Amino acid sequence: MRESTVLKLVRLALQPLATTMFRNNVGAYKDDEGRFIRYGLCEGSSDLIGWTEHVVTEADVGRKVAVFTAVECKRAGGYRRELQKNFVEAVRKAGGIATFAESGSDAQEAVRSWRSRSAPALSLVPKRGCREALAVYADHEGQRGERNEK
Repeated sequence: MRESTVLKLVRLALQPLATTMFRNNVGAYKDDEGRFIRYGLCEGSSDLIGWTEHVVTEADVGRKVAVFTAVECKRAGGYRRELQKNFVEAVRKAGGIATFAESGSDAQEAVRSWRSRSAPALSLVPKRGCREALAVYADHEGQRGERNEK
């Protein structure tokens, strides 16, 4: 199955779980004046970015919160780049939902798994760019990843 097909299936599979996902294309190009333009969240960020609605317990009864959700879609056996692995781990560490998915059911399992666990501890995310946040995470884990500057 092609990755583009997996993307469509994942988005459809997550709709019934109150998860809203958007396509996140990442890349760069030179414009007509030779300026280098980057687009997308950051290098290594997931194919699909969005949120999962979650009703908070006791302290905020009935209030919905959006849980950051990231899904990196792969065809069966597709290669997982180190920057992608770092991004998924950084989102998880911050309390969000993040996974690699080869099918809609893979993505559904990640959301269901997050919902079934006990309430996550609150974490503060530094107000930095994506690359810097990933570098801080990698330093913290003692596994500073190679940062590709292109």
